[in-house]
Amino acid sequence: MIDPQKDPSVVPRLSRAIADYLKWMKSVRYSPASCHQHRIQLELFLSFVKNSDLLWQQLFAGVTRERFKKLSQLTTTAAVNGLSRYLAQQGQIKNRLGHENIQSTMVYLHMDLASKQAVQKKFVQYATSALKLDPKLDALIDWDHKQDILSWLDSL
Repeated sequence: MIDPQKDPSVVPRLSRAIADYLKWMKSVRYSPASCHQHRIQLELFLSFVKNSDLLWQQLFAGVTRERFKKLSQLTTTAAVNGLSRYLAQQGQIKNRLGHENIQSTMVYLHMDLASKQAVQKKFVQYATSALKLDPKLDALIDWDHKQDILSWLDSL
């Protein structure tokens, strides 16, 4: 692991981010109870970060959240997840969607179109067999542009 002295800005930066997030929560009228619960969990998270050797880009990785959850014995990391979404919207961190290991992502980038279509077809077969039809879900899907969306997906 990396020595925390190599990036002394992590803790002050996280402290500022937490303060900004909590101010934002109040500005969009989260309940006082929610703000309080988030503040307490984020204080625990800050303490966890102070005692670790994480770099800024590692703070919101799934592995880090799971380690924090286990060590703190919390049943949820909702406040940390909320802070992560807030920081992603602010452009301060990358959206953490995707794979932990970039190599697994690279596999998909280098697949040819026929392979991508085969994966897509298998997923559609699985999804249609595993999911029940739901009129509410169908109403959310933009069926007017279905062919455009499928063509775009095929082009990836």
